[in-house]
Amino acid sequence: MNWPNIKLFIGISAWVTVLLTVLLFFNVGRIDPIEGAYLVSDGQLCTDGECAAQSLPYHSKMRNDVGVERQDLQFTVTLDKAPNMVQALYIPKLADDAQITLNGHALRVFDTGMEAPKRYWNHPVFITVPASLLLAGANTVQFTLAGYPQEGVDLHPFYLGAAAVLKPAYNWRYATSVYAARFGLGIMLILSIALGALALSQKINHTYLWLCLSCVVACIFLVHYSMDTSRLPYKYWSGLWPFSVSAYVYLLLKFSNRFLDAIIPSHERLYLIFLSLYVLSILIIPEAYAFTLATALGFGTAVFAMSILMVFWRNRSKIKQRDFYLFFTCLSLSAALGFYALCFHVLNFPIRNQPLFHFMPIIMTSVCLWLIISDLIQSLTRYESLTLSQQRVIEEKTTELTESFEKLAIAEKGKVIDEERKRIMLDLHDGLGGQLVSALAYMENKKVTDTTLKKALEDALRDLALMLDSLETEDSISTLLGMLRTRLEDLLAEHGLEFNWQIADEPKLPQPGPSQNLNLLRIVQEAITNVIKHGEATHITVASDATSVTISDNGKGFDLTKVNQQNSGHGIMGMQRRADQIGAELELSSSSNGSSIKLIWPSIFPVKCHKVLPF
Repeated sequence: MNWPNIKLFIGISAWVTVLLTVLLFFNVGRIDPIEGAYLVSDGQLCTDGECAAQSLPYHSKMRNDVGVERQDLQFTVTLDKAPNMVQALYIPKLADDAQITLNGHALRVFDTGMEAPKRYWNHPVFITVPASLLLAGANTVQFTLAGYPQEGVDLHPFYLGAAAVLKPAYNWRYATSVYAARFGLGIMLILSIALGALALSQKINHTYLWLCLSCVVACIFLVHYSMDTSRLPYKYWSGLWPFSVSAYVYLLLKFSNRFLDAIIPSHERLYLIFLSLYVLSILIIPEAYAFTLATALGFGTAVFAMSILMVFWRNRSKIKQRDFYLFFTCLSLSAALGFYALCFHVLNFPIRNQPLFHFMPIIMTSVCLWLIISDLIQSLTRYESLTLSQQRVIEEKTTELTESFEKLAIAEKGKVIDEERKRIMLDLHDGLGGQLVSALAYMENKKVTDTTLKKALEDALRDLALMLDSLETEDSISTLLGMLRTRLEDLLAEHGLEFNWQIADEPKLPQPGPSQNLNLLRIVQEAITNVIKHGEATHITVASDATSVTISDNGKGFDLTKVNQQNSGHGIMGMQRRADQIGAELELSSSSNGSSIKLIWPSIFPVKCHKVLPF
C-alpha cells in the first residue's frame, strides 16, 4: 500500500470513528427511569450459595469453554403499599435466556428438557404480574440467566411497575429490535427474488446478481437478530452468521467495483482467500474457540469494509455528486454500525444495551437500489437524448436521400431527354437534312435555275443546322455563335459583308437550355439576315459579354417608328417575343450611320454593391 492509500485509509478511518463516537454518545436504547415504575439496577450475584452485591448492567466473563453458562442474581424491590392494579416486569435486555421468579412464584421458566438455552438476546421481555403477587415492603425477584460461556450472559436494569405504564416502552423497544430485524428480513427476501429475476435477464451485466446475493446472505444474519436459533448447533451457527456478514461485505465490494467500473481483481481475490480460510478454520477448530474466531473475522471484515469506502472515494467522479455523498455517507454509517456491533458483542465496556446492526442491510440495500435507479434514470435520459439525436440524423439523412433521389430522377430524366434529343438530331440530320441536300444536288445536276426555290432550300438547310446546333451544345453560347458564323460565312461573302467577332465574356442566360439557346440564335440570325437584306452595310459586328449580345452594322439604318407596325418586314416583333422568352430586354437603335440590336438580361450571379461615401 503506497503513501496516498495509507493517507486515504487513515482519513476514512477517522471519519468512521467520528460516526462511531456519535453512536456511542447517543447510546440508542439506553435505559432511563420511567415515571410510575421502579428501575431496578442493584442486586446480588449468588454463586455456590454465597451472594455478593452486583450492579446492573451485568455481563459475565467470556471464556473459551463449551456447555451452558448459568448465573443467579436476585433483587429486592421495596413497595410502600401493595398495588391494586396489574403490574409487569419489563426487561429491556438480557442474554440469552432467563428463568424468573417473584416472591417464590415462577414468572418465566426454562423449557423442559432444554439442551441449549433459548437465544433471546435481542428480545425485550414483558411479563404481566398479578397485583396479588406483590406485597407491601420487600419483594424478591430472582433471575437464573442461561447462555454460552464463549459469549457470556448479561442482564441490564429492568423495570417493575404498572403494566399500562411499561407497555408503550416495551412496544417501542420490541419494534426497533425484533420487528425491525424481521421487517428487514422480509424486505431482503422480496428483493432477493426481484433482483434475482433481474439478474437472470442480464446476460452480461452482473451488477444485479451481486446485489441479489448480498440480499440473500443478509437474510442469514437478520435471522440471528430476529429469531431464536438455539435449535441449530452453536458452533456452526456462531460461525455462520458472522460469515454471512463478511460475505455481505464481499458481495457489496463486488457490486461497488462493477457499478463504478473499478474492478480490482487482486483485492477481491484477497478477500475471498480470507473468507475461505475462515470457513476452513471454523470446520476444524474446537467449539470452545468458535466465537473467538468469529470475532477475529469481524475485525477483518471491518478492514475490508473500509476498502469499499476507499474504492468509492477514489472513483467519486464516476457518479453524480449527490449520489456519491448519499452512498458514501450511508456506507460510512454502515461501517460505523459494524464497529458498534463489535463493541456490543465483544467489549464489556462501554456496554450498550440495544444492537443496531440489523438496520445496516436496509440502509445499504436502499442506497444501492437508489444508485441503480439513479443510473437507470440517467440511462433513460441519455437514451432519450440519443433517440432525439438519431431522429435528427434520420431526418437529415432522409432529406439528403430525398434530394439525392430527386437529383437522380432529374439526372435520369435528363439522360432520357438527352438520348431522345440525340435521336431527334440524328433523324433531322439524316432525314430532313438529307432530303434538303438531295434537293439542292438535284437542282444543280439538272441545271434547274429557279433561284427562289434554291434560296428557300438553302435557308431551310441553314435553319435546320441552327436547330441542330442548339440541341447539340447546351453550355457554351460562344460556341453556338461561332458555329452560326461558320454557317453564314458563304452568305456574308456572297453579299460582300465583313464579319467582326468580339467576345468579352461567355454569355450566361438566366435559364440556360436548348430552347433558350435556339431563341438567342434565331434573334442573332434574324438580325444578321435583316442587315444582309435591308441594311446595305459593309461590316457586321457581333459583340458579347456575360449579360448581353449586340449585333451592329454600318448600314443605312431603319425607321424606328415603323418597328412596331405589323408586317414591318424586319421581324422585330418576332425577335421581341423570343427576347421575352429568354428573359431579356431588346434594345434597338438606328441612324444613318448604321443600326444596333442589343439583348440584355440580368446576371445569374449576385453583384455586390459598393456605396461611395462623400468626404
